[in-house]
Amino acid sequence: MIKPNPIEFDEVLVQFKNVGETGNVAVIVTVAVVLLCYIVVLVIVRRADTEDTRNVRTSKKFNFSSPSLSSHWASSEKPELNLSFLQN
Repeated sequence: MIKPNPIEFDEVLVQFKNVGETGNVAVIVTVAVVLLCYIVVLVIVRRADTEDTRNVRTSKKFNFSSPSLSSHWASSEKPELNLSFLQN
């Protein structure tokens, strides 16, 4: 099994101080811009999702005791649901 190389954070912090000399500014700016774009898109999509959630209409619950629905069945009892397929 090949072990991964350890990350020496002390060396990383020293290299960040010398970022102008090493020429890695473009890499850091690119990563920062991509991360910023991701966060902006995330905020926009989350706002749209919240607005969509407010616009969703909830379904009406049936009131089996109302006269219009109870006249559908011969008796005033609620219909039985056949849930035998769930037993498998």
